[in-house]
Amino acid sequence: MGKPSISAFVAGVAGDQTTSGVEANVLAIAQTLRNQLGPRFRAEPVVHRPRASGQDLIDQLKAWKDDPGERRWLVLVGDVFVDDLEDTLTLRTVEAQGFELKKLCRVMGKVTAGEWVVVLDVPQAHVAAIEALDWPTCAVRVVGPGVADRLPDALLAMGTTTNLDLAQRLEGKTQGPEVRLNERDASDPAATPAAAASLAYLRALYEASGVLHLDVRDPNARRTIGDVYVPVFTQGPQDNGELRERRNRNRHDPEAPPPGTAHDRFAKGRCLFIVGDPGSGKTTFMRKLTQDLCAAGLGHGEPVPGAPADPLPVWFDLSRLGAETPTAKALLEATWAELACAGLADPLPPEVAKAALKTGRLVLLYDGLDEVPDAQRRRQMAEALTKLAATQAKLCKVLVTCRPAAAQDAQPGEPFQRIDLLPFEDDQLGQATERWMRGRQETAADAAGIAERLVRDLRERDEIHALARNPLNLAMVCVVLFHQRDARLPDGRAELYDELITLLLEDRKKPGVPAAPLTARQRRRAITELAVAWWARVCAEGEDATLGEGACADRLATAMGLDPDTAQAVVRFLDERAGLLVWRAVHRGERALRFSHRSLAEFLVACRYTEGAAGPTDHAHDSNWREVCLLYVAELARAHTGSKAAAWAFVGELLDRAHEPSNPWRDRAHFARLAAESLADWRAVAPRELVTRLDALQLEFLDAEPAHQMPLADRVGFWTAIGGHSLLVAEPERYGRWVDLPPGTYWRGAAPDDADAFDSEKPAGPIELTGARRIQRWPVTVAEFAAFVEAGGYTERGWWSEPGSAWREKEGALTPSVWPLDRERSHPIRYVSWWEAEAYCAWLTAQAPLGVGWTVRLPTETEWEAAARGLRREMVNRYPWGIDDDPECRVGHELSLRRAGPVGCCPNGASPTGTWGQSGNVFEWCLSYEIEARRDPGRPTDQAVMWTVLRGGAFGSSPPDLRVSQRIPWLPADREADTGFRCVVEPRAATLGP
Repeated sequence: MGKPSISAFVAGVAGDQTTSGVEANVLAIAQTLRNQLGPRFRAEPVVHRPRASGQDLIDQLKAWKDDPGERRWLVLVGDVFVDDLEDTLTLRTVEAQGFELKKLCRVMGKVTAGEWVVVLDVPQAHVAAIEALDWPTCAVRVVGPGVADRLPDALLAMGTTTNLDLAQRLEGKTQGPEVRLNERDASDPAATPAAAASLAYLRALYEASGVLHLDVRDPNARRTIGDVYVPVFTQGPQDNGELRERRNRNRHDPEAPPPGTAHDRFAKGRCLFIVGDPGSGKTTFMRKLTQDLCAAGLGHGEPVPGAPADPLPVWFDLSRLGAETPTAKALLEATWAELACAGLADPLPPEVAKAALKTGRLVLLYDGLDEVPDAQRRRQMAEALTKLAATQAKLCKVLVTCRPAAAQDAQPGEPFQRIDLLPFEDDQLGQATERWMRGRQETAADAAGIAERLVRDLRERDEIHALARNPLNLAMVCVVLFHQRDARLPDGRAELYDELITLLLEDRKKPGVPAAPLTARQRRRAITELAVAWWARVCAEGEDATLGEGACADRLATAMGLDPDTAQAVVRFLDERAGLLVWRAVHRGERALRFSHRSLAEFLVACRYTEGAAGPTDHAHDSNWREVCLLYVAELARAHTGSKAAAWAFVGELLDRAHEPSNPWRDRAHFARLAAESLADWRAVAPRELVTRLDALQLEFLDAEPAHQMPLADRVGFWTAIGGHSLLVAEPERYGRWVDLPPGTYWRGAAPDDADAFDSEKPAGPIELTGARRIQRWPVTVAEFAAFVEAGGYTERGWWSEPGSAWREKEGALTPSVWPLDRERSHPIRYVSWWEAEAYCAWLTAQAPLGVGWTVRLPTETEWEAAARGLRREMVNRYPWGIDDDPECRVGHELSLRRAGPVGCCPNGASPTGTWGQSGNVFEWCLSYEIEARRDPGRPTDQAVMWTVLRGGAFGSSPPDLRVSQRIPWLPADREADTGFRCVVEPRAATLGP
């Protein structure tokens, strides 16, 4: 591959003379760059005089910025004045004498590290003033007069190096006085040799630890660890094990503290044993910490909490320890020896490191305990680390990383504290995606919008969501999206999995690491062979099945004709570098391997079936094979256009089994769900006959009797896959959208002996309802609410009450807070406030769903609970279907859904009045409200707060929270992911009941 093209904008401000020194320097730099770097380099010299118009300078810089290039430098020579560089990218000159240092400081302080290389050929008189500036070290370099002779060589080296390397190389080339901005000056005559060596080492390590070797599609992309890093949360054995679960699931405890980040743990502990799966961020955290420590030691970064005052981080890869028995002494000696051969431009002299060890300045970072070759040596290494931390390094910070499998039998003892890295949560997914997308030169708003859309898409696709919670996999997803025009997840998982596997198998070259074995195509075949072998073991033995490392190598040698050494190298590559395999244990001296992500193995197995004449029909009855079957259809429909007939034949067989009356209902539900999910993304291209047969199954699923015999997961999966084509969406009135709530005596409240009840549910007793009214059978769906949005419901003032209108204007709301929910048209609407529900009811009244003369509104609490219990003179039902909970009758936390289920999926959980979904799925707003003395921190202390009431529980709720008597006061302005509503209609002349 050829060297990348380079462009530079070389600009300076000359004096009144036509041949000023600045002008000569600008022209000399541009010409020398062109001569030395040849046609792949473009330099635009611009010399400007203070008394002339600055528009020519502005126009040329804009044109240069808009013209795409792979590498860029802005070279500022002499008295160049910069204003609003970050926002407008314009250079401005001012009619003033001297060097306007304060303006330059203020603007250039915004430049992000690694974005620019700025060289200032300034008079020595200004150096002292510049020295104290808070500018990014890797973005700015101050060089004395005569820079033209030294700059080209450094830029030439940039073809294979990074921005900070330029600064380092400039240091070696410079003859005159120079300083690194806002950094301790190693050239200070008062500095000791040890101090100078330490500073040079910190500069070199700062650069080495920040380089990203990930974006294989764009090897010249200027992104660093600091550009994309998002802190990872941790779980320690000293933490409350229920903390994370409570924070994720329990909306009643929003103040539960978040888990500590890895940096938080570093601040509080001296010795950390950091455990995490492949790609979980262990090494990335250590590298980010290293950068932070280097920046602090150099004086251009904030002090790192918990770090020594003058830190010296030392990195050691534990797999590099020689064959000698691991001991504390041997480990320390190997660490000193590694310093000399770490590949840094300025290694740390061992004698300096040894002196720092005694004073507690060192932060020892030992990476990859799991990469030590065998279990016995790992145990010895853990003992050596324990002794090292307790004796020679007892004053220093010591960190060790390891994968979970090795940590089972090789965990260092006291003083080490184990912390486990947790997968990303949704807010972290958004932050990381936004940081990645900034590299596309999107605006901050564009990057945030892409991130929000990605997280929303991930929530809708459970398998991809689970995969992307791993930081490495999320980075790969971002790399895929980075090069797409609209940066959207592919419509099907097959396409995304194919991209991810391709990226993971590519040879991301790192300094000092051997090239990957075989070709990319051969590596793809190898991982497919191992996927098929592992999958067979999983189906026979369960999810924890493994393959011996030797057995993997033997299989590849036999199937692909490889020699044993090559086969072994391929297996190691797939484990240690691609991250597709991980090892979980050691049996009889060899590692036991499994796939890091089951979904990727399932995709590879599906791909193998697309290569043959027969599909996975014989396995369609087995729930373990569900994803393989779905991915098989998707891969045929996506890539193999000539083989679509095989996909449709497979779906046809599934429908045959789903329609067969002699099959048990449980089996029919399984095949119907599989057929629906197979066609979910391909209805538009599938044969019409298949779609018609699929849709015909809906009526049978709405029958409560057979639904009792169908697993809830299959019902939810079926209705979700049907989506906007659900009959309940297309023809809601035909399926009884409204049910009567007749006048009479109903029971409200919880029994006195209900241990799960709150005081607000008592006292209980009968209550009378008078007058005619009807209540909606199911919660308002996304499709129903979409009609309100599309009709301009948010902009028509007439639908909104005065406080609702004030809320809408304050929020600038034009849709629910998450919108559109295209894949959820048959699901309850969510992310709506009480005010939006109220406005929808006003709009629906005008649509006259039951004819003129009826008013639509939210139900009162009494109406809501009456509909859930039916006519009763005494308390009988705790749930709509009876006294005892039944997980098959509602959508609750057992399904582990991250969103609501579709309406109609639980007809066997209907109430005596015929309503669906009043227990679980989504909380529902009620018309009732309370004025309470609860204080809102944002309001005056003497002002009460309006609270409305939620009923019914949601998809993340446990059984006590699903009881029909439970009531939860909630602020009407909140727009939650688990909150929706249903409506009541009554004659307009009616008076509101209790």
